[in-house]
Amino acid sequence: MQLFDGHVHVDSQTPLENIIGPMDILGIHWSALLAIDHGKLGEMRGSNVTNEFVSNFCKQEPERLIGIGSIHPDHGDQAVSIAEDIILKYGLRGIKIYPHSGFFPDNPVMMGVYRRLEELNGVLIIHTGIKAHRHQRMIFNRPLPIDEIAVSCPNLNIVICHAGYPWVEEALLVARFNQNVYIDITFLETLEIVMGKEIVWDVLQQAKTMVGSDRIVWGSEGLILGLEMYPDSGIERMRNSIRKVMEPSFLSSNDKDAILCRNSHRLFME
Repeated sequence: MQLFDGHVHVDSQTPLENIIGPMDILGIHWSALLAIDHGKLGEMRGSNVTNEFVSNFCKQEPERLIGIGSIHPDHGDQAVSIAEDIILKYGLRGIKIYPHSGFFPDNPVMMGVYRRLEELNGVLIIHTGIKAHRHQRMIFNRPLPIDEIAVSCPNLNIVICHAGYPWVEEALLVARFNQNVYIDITFLETLEIVMGKEIVWDVLQQAKTMVGSDRIVWGSEGLILGLEMYPDSGIERMRNSIRKVMEPSFLSSNDKDAILCRNSHRLFME
């Protein structure tokens, strides 16, 4: 079975080997690398990872690395033209947004971005649920506003990251009633450690029942989390996240292939 890692972070200090090395060890054929735009706060904190950087990084291994851009509503009237550059100039496959950097997903500035992204056949990836850093605000991360985006842009494929945890039922309802919405299970194996309970298999069972395995995608976050609030075991964490999909008896071989590869391949490469 081939693997497609649909959720990998890089920054200006990431060597190519930190991406390709784990891919080779774990049998991952493709990875989607994510830019980060936290807006003006990100500029101040040095946390932004530019669209141009991700584009150039992916060019080092163009057969295996797929780039995803990012936009923040702080760009205002320029946001739509930035979306066009992400797809047309930098050759990236879609856009990821980070609401916990200070905006709701259905922000009016961003709605214009989504409509243009839909026209350009890009993919929209939305961080939901838990926050990455202490200074961020989880109030912006609830999945329910994504329903507005999905209804307004019915031909735009949308990925709800982290299954909206802890608002999993919200995320699944949005996906259940909008056929253009996918559920991403990235990071849930790490949240099991934080919460002290089973999460991944519970989410997978619910998602398979409510959404179907053809709209569930897997990702690993990559080799290094770099998040002070969360534990990290590097490649063992990545390996465990694969195991969490491979082991359940309630998933068929076809389900596992869809979650670990086929769905991301369809989203990002077809």
